[in-house]
Amino acid sequence: MPTLPLVQSYRTVGGYEVSTPTGRDCVIIKRGGAVVFEIVLGGPNMKLVTPGNLEIQAGGSITMTAGSNMTTTAGAAMNTTSGGNSQLNVGGRLSVNAGVGTSLSTADLTVTSSRQAAIDAGNSLTIKAKKVDVRSDTDVHIEGKDISIVGDGEVKVKATKNIVLKGQKILQN
Repeated sequence: MPTLPLVQSYRTVGGYEVSTPTGRDCVIIKRGGAVVFEIVLGGPNMKLVTPGNLEIQAGGSITMTAGSNMTTTAGAAMNTTSGGNSQLNVGGRLSVNAGVGTSLSTADLTVTSSRQAAIDAGNSLTIKAKKVDVRSDTDVHIEGKDISIVGDGEVKVKATKNIVLKGQKILQN
């Protein structure tokens, strides 16, 4: 790209050259002759370019709004930290995909579905808790190849109607 004459050029205390080239809607910041930051304005678009790191800080809030789509991509790790509460609202479907694994750690967890919920574990599902409650206004159905109920103490089965046991053989001690 040919060098364009400068309309304005300033040198900062830190040795940065800030310039606005003729014929371009942009601001270029150089240090030692190398471009370290460029703001490109043109038509409906704006682009911020830096060959190194970019940090945005505000003493108050930062708000980002896109009238259409918004994409965030990191070539390696991505971290989001909130010193207080954090909230994610999605007007449509939310999908979370991880190539290796997903971990969720919290003091209390509530999952609410207004219609139905499903957990699909490819090989096994382990639930560890001092108490597990299955509550519903309808029947509870457990089905599997082999089902074991083991208790260190007494195991009680109580029904307000009949208890029906069916099997090839019903064995007792």
